[in-house]
Amino acid sequence: MHNPCLLAPILQVFYALMVCKMHFMSSYALTLSALYDSMLLDTLWNFVFAPIL
Repeated sequence: MHNPCLLAPILQVFYALMVCKMHFMSSYALTLSALYDSMLLDTLWNFVFAPIL
């Protein structure tokens, strides 16, 4: 069995890395969506909503 005293810091480091990764990915996604928002909406309108309407 693993020593729980050794496992706890590893889990804390893993959790901290996951939180940092999630924060980085969310900010990156927000920046991308802000940059490509109009292009994406135009593409969605042309290929999705326009044929339906």
